[in-house]
Order: sequence, then C-alpha cells, then structure tokens
Amino acid sequence: MTQESRFAREAGPQPPPRRGLPLLLAAVLLSAPCRASLQDEEPLETDRPDFSETSSVVGPGRLQIETSVLRELREGRGGDERALFTPTLFRVGVNPRWEARLETGGYSRLRLFQARPGALTTSGYSPLDLGVKHRLQEPREGSRRPALSGLLHLGLPTGSGVFATRRLTAETKLLADWDLAPRWGLGANVGLALAEDDAAETFLSGLFTAALARELTSQLRVYGEVVFQGPEQDRGGTALLFDGGFAYLLNPNTQFDVAVGTGLSGRTPPDLFWTIGFSRRW
Repeated sequence: MTQESRFAREAGPQPPPRRGLPLLLAAVLLSAPCRASLQDEEPLETDRPDFSETSSVVGPGRLQIETSVLRELREGRGGDERALFTPTLFRVGVNPRWEARLETGGYSRLRLFQARPGALTTSGYSPLDLGVKHRLQEPREGSRRPALSGLLHLGLPTGSGVFATRRLTAETKLLADWDLAPRWGLGANVGLALAEDDAAETFLSGLFTAALARELTSQLRVYGEVVFQGPEQDRGGTALLFDGGFAYLLNPNTQFDVAVGTGLSGRTPPDLFWTIGFSRRW
C-alpha cells in the first residue's frame, strides 16, 4: 500500500486512477457461478481486507483485481473529517514466483465539517504505486516454517489536489504466513518505508503488522489484526491501529469482504474506518 501515510491516506493502496465503484459492480457481474472445471482450482488469496499482504503470488498468466470503497472518520479541534477512498490493486502473474503490481487509492474525497464556514469538500485522485512481489520460500507439508515473500513498492509523485505526492517514496517488506493449526493461520509483515508527510518531507519509518485468521468454513474466514508504524510523520510519534473483518469466497475466483477498524494511538490513524471490497481473478 502506498505510504503518503499508510494511515492518513489509506492505502494505496495506485492504474491510471479510476473510480473503484465501477470495478466493484463489474466484479459482481463477473462473479457468476464457476464452471465445474474450476472446482479443483486453488481458491483465491488476496492482500485485503487487512493491511497484511499475503506471501502468495497470483501465478503465471493470471490477472487479479482487488478493489473497494473505504470510509475514514476523524474528530479534532479543527473540525470533523470524513474521507472516502476507492483503493484498487492490480496483480499480474509473471511466473510461479513473481508478480507485478499497480496500486492506487483511486478517486478520493475529503469533507471537513467546521462551525465556520461550514462543510468544505475537496476531491481528487490518490497517487500511483508500482511494485513487485517475489516468492522466497515454500514450506514443506507438515513443516513449521512459514511461507515467505518479499515485496517492493515505489510510490510515484502523482495524484491530484491535496491527495498528490511530490516526492518518490518506497516501501519494502518481508511477508510471512504460518499454518498454526487446522483452520488457524497467522500472517505477519515487517518492513521499512521511505514516506512523505503533509509538509512534503520524506522520512524513514518502520512497519509491522500481524493478522490472526480463522476459517469458519471453506468459503468464510474471519480475522483480527494489529498494525504499527513508527514514526508516523517526520519527527513524529508512533501509530497503532486495530482492525477486524471477514472475507467470503463467492467462488474460487471471486471474493467479497468487509472490515472495520480504529486507531489506538498516534495522530494519523482514523478514529473509525470501514471498507467493503470485491476481488476477482482471471
């Protein structure tokens, strides 16, 4: 995900920016029941709705789109903020170990509610991220070793209005997944980000996420997650966030998900956020 701040302007998650809602509708239309030949296919694995990216890659010749609507709510002395983003991630399989990625926060809107002069609204497009993911380790059956991948993202100085970035940013992470017990899994990410703050100053920040997931059925999983970033701004403090939700496989190639979360500490995490997303693989 992009690091304008990971929390201040979600995610990034950045094609030429497009509105995420049409992609959501397209995903619904394309999520018809799969053919019998797909029943034995490995089920879809996505990098959402949590912040922790999985170690899996999409596979050679595959295209995967993960898109959503995200709302963030903040309360402050300067007024209350209501933000809307449409995070979208494109993943293309290069070979069994490599995938290319294009990510954006998409169409974005910010509303500030003040006593005077009232509500102020601004909209635009979030920046673009280019990235690659490389599968480093495949665990053997019955092994306690995690599946491992490396992830590198470059944030381009793109976007419009208050959502634009002025400098090249970067993020690198190690992604790990463990099978803890039947139907239980743990995903963790650790990394570094060269991020840009609100004053267009770059700074180095540490990242850590841990997500515990439980498969309730072959189609439905739930999770809870903690996310750490520090510092969250240049010469700033640390940010801590908690979120949880579920993902439901409509068929082996289509997923619907919902998540909600809140900031536990720091200035950049929202007081409350929720997201609804769709993912589709071809």
